[in-house]
Amino acid sequence: MRMLLLVLCLVFVLIGAVLGYANHAPVSVDLLFAQFEMPLIVWMLIVFGTGVLLTALVSGVRQWGLRHRCRKAEKRLAALENELRHLRQLGAPGPAPNPRGATPVKALAETP
Repeated sequence: MRMLLLVLCLVFVLIGAVLGYANHAPVSVDLLFAQFEMPLIVWMLIVFGTGVLLTALVSGVRQWGLRHRCRKAEKRLAALENELRHLRQLGAPGPAPNPRGATPVKALAETP
């Protein structure tokens, strides 16, 4: 798995180097308040990095929301388990007595 990851990274570095060599022509961008002139590959990397950051931001916000919902659900589950434990302690400690005094069939089968 580690070797596959290394090979994959090397392939992406090679693709980046080829793109950088093929797109070295200067491109000017006018942002109304400033004008920049850089090679096309630099602009491509800036746009790619911006996309990665925006995706990470959206994913992080969603992850935070899911984590928040999970914590609330865990707290609610703990409260319900505590309530169930409390209700079980209020009830009779053993099985309900047989009104006729007869021994249950299951108990007879378990006796040696």
